[in-house]
Amino acid sequence: MLSEIRNKHILELYIETDEVNSLNGDFFKTISAKLDAINNDPTVKAVILTSKNEKFFSNGFNPEIFVGKTSEQIRDVMHLALDTASKYLFLERPVICAMNGHAMGLGAVLAIFSDYRIMIEKKEGSVFPNLRSESTFPRFRVLCSKKS
Repeated sequence: MLSEIRNKHILELYIETDEVNSLNGDFFKTISAKLDAINNDPTVKAVILTSKNEKFFSNGFNPEIFVGKTSEQIRDVMHLALDTASKYLFLERPVICAMNGHAMGLGAVLAIFSDYRIMIEKKEGSVFPNLRSESTFPRFRVLCSKKS
């Protein structure tokens, strides 16, 4: 789901969910707990978020979190995703996003919420398919700055 490598004061986090690194409720719970642990660990000075998948950094939401679910179940996962994204945005450590492949939807949101973004040469870019639908993130979250 989320593996890690500790290199002295730098914590490398690797998204490893499925063949396209799609994100679901279990991922959000896992990374949320990890973000809390990072904030409580003064020895972690910086975080690198990346993937071991050469084609996909993250393909965004896993469609299974929507298919056949009640509106309450979908709302719960969306709240968890938003809370986790907010926690990531305001992490008390600098975050480098090393995108080694496609960054779609919420994967692209994690990239723009990082302090620094690096794209591997000749890899695909970031796409926000939710901008074409009604499921956009609240605008203020994107406009927030860690320095405010």
